[in-house]
Amino acid sequence: MAQFTLPNTLREWPYRRHLNPHYEQAAPESSRWAESFNAFSAKAQRAFNRCDFARARTCCDLMNLFFIIDEHSDVEGEDVVRQMADIVMDALRNPHMPRPAGEWVGGEATRQFWQRAMTVATPTAQRRFIETFDSYMDSVVTQAEDRTKHLIRSIDSYLKVRRDTIGAKPSFALMELEMDIPDEVFYHPTLESLRVWVIDMLCIGNDICSYNVEQARGDDLHNLVTIVMHQLDLDLQSAMDYIGVLHDRLAGAFLLTKDRLPSFGPHIDAQVARYVHGLGNWVRANDQWSFESQRYFGTKGLEIIQHRTVQLLPKTTASGIPATIPVGPPALPKPTFAPISAPTPNVVSYAPNPPSTLPACMSSSSRVEFAPRARSLSISLFDKRTVQSLMPIAFTVLCVLYATIYSLSVYSRTLPMSTSRFML
Repeated sequence: MAQFTLPNTLREWPYRRHLNPHYEQAAPESSRWAESFNAFSAKAQRAFNRCDFARARTCCDLMNLFFIIDEHSDVEGEDVVRQMADIVMDALRNPHMPRPAGEWVGGEATRQFWQRAMTVATPTAQRRFIETFDSYMDSVVTQAEDRTKHLIRSIDSYLKVRRDTIGAKPSFALMELEMDIPDEVFYHPTLESLRVWVIDMLCIGNDICSYNVEQARGDDLHNLVTIVMHQLDLDLQSAMDYIGVLHDRLAGAFLLTKDRLPSFGPHIDAQVARYVHGLGNWVRANDQWSFESQRYFGTKGLEIIQHRTVQLLPKTTASGIPATIPVGPPALPKPTFAPISAPTPNVVSYAPNPPSTLPACMSSSSRVEFAPRARSLSISLFDKRTVQSLMPIAFTVLCVLYATIYSLSVYSRTLPMSTSRFML
C-alpha cells in the first residue's frame, strides 16, 4: 500500500503540551451540550465525544460549534451555506432573542454558545469575536462556492481564504476573554505578523493531517497539499516536504520576533505577553489534538506522531465502498489558478519556490535560512532516470568549459601584461 511521511513540523517548537486545569469538568459538559442538538449522526457523535478539547467551557463550546457548522456546511452548496451563515450571524448579534421554530439547528447552538460566552468576555473581546466570526462564515461560503465549481486555487489565493476557514481568528478572540488590548496595539504590524504566521502554521498543520481522509472521500480541493501538488506539479511526498519547509520558516520567524515587540506600557505589555504565549501554545495544541482526537488517524494517532508514516487510504464512494480508481494523487483536470493577490506587508509570501530567508520585516542580523532542507527538497524532485539522462549533457558542458578556460590561459600568455591581467 502507498504511504507518505508527515513533516515533523514541531520538532523544535518550545511550547509543550498541557491541559487547561478546568478541562476535566468543562469538556464533558460541553460534549453533552453539543450532543443535545442531535446535529450529528450517531457515528459522528461518538467520534466527537472522543475528542479532547484543551480549553475551558467557552472554548470547548466553540470547538463543538465549529464541528456543527462543518458537519452541515461541508455537504451543501453555496446558497444553502449562505443561509446558514446568515442564521449564525443573526444569532450572534441577537443572542437574547429566541430562534424561529424549524430553523437549522446551528442557529440555536450559536445563540446558546454566545449567550454563555458573553458573561465572561470583555466588550473588546466580544466585538473582535463577532467581527472575526463574520469573516469565518463568509469564508465557509467561499469554500462551498469553490467546491461547487471544483476550483483549485493558487497557493497565495488559497491561503487568503484558508486563514479564515481555519477558524483561528475567532478562536484567538477567546484568548482575550478577560483582556482589553486596544486596537492600536492589537493591529500593530509586528503583532499582526505573529498572528498571521501562527494562523498559517495552523493551516499547514491541519492540512497535512487531514489530507489523507479528505483525499479518500474526494474532498481535498480545499487543502494546501492538493494545491501544492497541482500548482508545482509535485508528487505527494515532495508536496509534504515543500510544505514542511514553509512551516520551518514560519516557526523561525515567530520565535525570533515574539520577544521583540515594542513596549506599550506595563499593563498592556502583560496582556500582550499572555496573548503571544497563547498564540504559540495554540500551535502545539492544534498538533496534539490532530493526533490524539482520532479524527484523522483513528486509534493510531499516538503512534503516527512518533514515526510520521501514514498509509494512503483508498478512495471511497459516498456509500463508503472503496472506489475502483487507482490510489494516488487526485486525478483532476489541470486547473486555471485563481489570481495571486499582492503580498500583505509583514506577512510571508508563498512564491512557487520557497524563499530562502525570512520576511523583510526581520532585520538582516536575525534572518534564518533553512537551505539544507530546501536543497535536499530540490534534489528529491529529480528521479534517478532524470539524473542519468542529464549526466552526458553535464559532462559535455564541463569539457567545453575546460577547453575554453585552457585556450584563454594559453592565449593570455601571448598578450602584453597590461591586457592579460584582465583575462582570468
